[in-house]
Amino acid sequence: MENLKAKLKKQGGFTMVELLIVVAIIAILVAVSIPMMNSALERSRHAVDQTNVRDAIALASVNYMTDPDNGVGTFYYHVDSDHQGYINTTEEPKLKSACKCGATVEGLTITVTAPTGSGIDSRPTITTNWEFDGTTGATSEKTGS
Repeated sequence: MENLKAKLKKQGGFTMVELLIVVAIIAILVAVSIPMMNSALERSRHAVDQTNVRDAIALASVNYMTDPDNGVGTFYYHVDSDHQGYINTTEEPKLKSACKCGATVEGLTITVTAPTGSGIDSRPTITTNWEFDGTTGATSEKTGS
């Protein structure tokens, strides 16, 4: 028994089988985590798209509320290099969908229509060319109004 203990103390390090088992366990953990990470990344891209639409609608609303005469029409939403969003009436939209789910939406356009009635309850109608699938969160070109 003493001889066996002395051999084990002298040997030191890991055997090849032990190293292969550790590498296999790490490979299994990585293989399981990659799909989860891709799913989380796609959900974050959908969230970015939804945030851009909400921001564009908010900017169009503020634009209409501050200047109702010039706040009606079609506006294009842009994001500059500092990640600041702004709307513009003269340039083509320069924003693409961040989602990789097959969406072909390029350029976020906002249309503001003046209210039909008058009074305190009259509000403008704001529409965009982007829409979201509530179940998947995917961005797509709006097919109807």
